[in-house]
Amino acid sequence: MRQLADTLTSFELQPHPEILAGTAYPEVDTATRAALAQRHQVPRWPAWPAFMSWSVARWPSWPQTLAPILSRLTLFWLRRPIHQWQISRRAVEQVGVWLAATDSAEALNWDQREERDRRLAELGLDDDDRDPAAVLRLVVTRGSDAAPDMARTYLERLLSNTGIRHIESVVVSPGILPRLEPGLFADLVARAMIYEHRDEPFGTSLAVTRGYGLRGPSGLFPSAPGRAGFDTLFEADEDVALGLLGQFCRVASEQWCLQQRQRGLTPRPVRLELPDGPIELWGDQHVFKWSRGVLGPHILTSLLLAADQWLAAQVAAGRPLAELVAKTLRAGSLVAVAGPVIAAGIDRNQVQADLAVMLPLMCSPRLWFYDLARWLEDERATAHGIG
Repeated sequence: MRQLADTLTSFELQPHPEILAGTAYPEVDTATRAALAQRHQVPRWPAWPAFMSWSVARWPSWPQTLAPILSRLTLFWLRRPIHQWQISRRAVEQVGVWLAATDSAEALNWDQREERDRRLAELGLDDDDRDPAAVLRLVVTRGSDAAPDMARTYLERLLSNTGIRHIESVVVSPGILPRLEPGLFADLVARAMIYEHRDEPFGTSLAVTRGYGLRGPSGLFPSAPGRAGFDTLFEADEDVALGLLGQFCRVASEQWCLQQRQRGLTPRPVRLELPDGPIELWGDQHVFKWSRGVLGPHILTSLLLAADQWLAAQVAAGRPLAELVAKTLRAGSLVAVAGPVIAAGIDRNQVQADLAVMLPLMCSPRLWFYDLARWLEDERATAHGIG
């Protein structure tokens, strides 16, 4: 089986046709497009369908040590723009069974290490790897459209079982989970990225202090709208995405206020009188720059960039700015949330029509100062060279 798998992955793959034809990534040049197509090779017909249709029903009866090999083959199979859904569903469901067994083994305590190693060995997994089930997890997240029930069950298991490790890896590489299950995915992100114990004195926990109460996996650097699937989350359910933004902002604003008090300063909010009632935004000029993807926790700055992208798309589609401004500003309690809102108002370029909703932001001296400093730094070519 190993030789057959090597043959399929060595001789029966071809450059990705959509990338090669320019349907995907049309903005890149020909050489870059060719390199991307080669990097994302897809199965060649008819060898792969023949193997998958013959073998996938037999996977449950084969030795479990083949789980990593068959999971890698499934990843290649799912890359095909058009694949046979019945085969994909059975493959993803079987990989999901192996993943459940792996999570069960990894949830064992360290005093049960021998039993843990034995179970992982039965699945062909190496305990020396940082994340033995990484490939299995990618199959479930990327193939969740073929087996939505399996993906939903997996998310619910992650949310209900505190002993399961590597939850952060699902946040970093979520596949299509943000589109398929936006609510469950947002709950998972909040649980995985928010520190549970944040009320310690300033400086006691460097990780909590530097991240403003939010975790920062290396896979989220540099900040971008597509990190953790946040751009897809906004497309799937804007209310869920803004709710997640609100949770992050509340945690970060609490930590910012705590740090200010520990330095002997008195935190003061920016108060805005919106048509539907007043709001308070916390932070300083540095927190305001988080909306540009710099200085702040990467998980939050990526979500802010996704919010900025979503707002720009809604404005371009002609959606009422008053609705967008009120909805966005009330979602978060940080001054960083005002950044995308101000940008959306500038994009509309209809001052008279939007004056009532934009006037509170225009009349805030602190926001004027923060946005002016942001603009001056944006004008410098090397303003944020390191992200």
